[in-house]
Amino acid sequence: MRLLIVRHGEARVPASGGEQALTERGHQQASARAQSLLKEDVDVLFHSPKLRARQTAEILHRQGVGGLMQCDERIVPNADISEVEALLEEQDMNTIALVSHLPLVAQLAAWFCDGQLDSPRFSQYSPTGLVVLELDVIGRGCGHLDRFEAAHV
Repeated sequence: MRLLIVRHGEARVPASGGEQALTERGHQQASARAQSLLKEDVDVLFHSPKLRARQTAEILHRQGVGGLMQCDERIVPNADISEVEALLEEQDMNTIALVSHLPLVAQLAAWFCDGQLDSPRFSQYSPTGLVVLELDVIGRGCGHLDRFEAAHV
C-alpha cells in the first residue's frame, strides 16, 4: 500500500472559538499540494472532520486528487495510532491519502518508518507537508519512506 500523509493548510485561530478555517495562504498551499499529488493515483482521500482538514481535502479533491473523498473520525489530531491502523487495514486499495493534523501526521510517519511515535526527522511537518510511505504490511516500523516534502507556498 502507498500511504500519503498530508497536514492541512495554514489555518487561522478564530477570535471567539469555533472551527479553524484555512487562511488565504492555506488555500494556496492546498492548491499547490494538489498539483504535486496529481501524479499519484490516489484511490481514496480520507480527511479529519475538522474544518481546516476538510477544506484542504476539498481543494485536493476538486483538483483531481483521489477517486473517493471521505471523512473519518479516526484521524483527528490526537487519534490513537491503532485506530488509524484499523482504518488502513479496512481498505483494499493501492494508494490512500490522509489529510490530518499535528501531532498525528508526524506520529504516523514516525510510527510506520521508525517504530516510535516521536522522531526528529518528522518534527518539521509544515502546513500541507507531505510524507509518502510504502507499506508492505500495516504496523510499527513496516513503512519505507519514499519522500518527505515541505509546503510549496
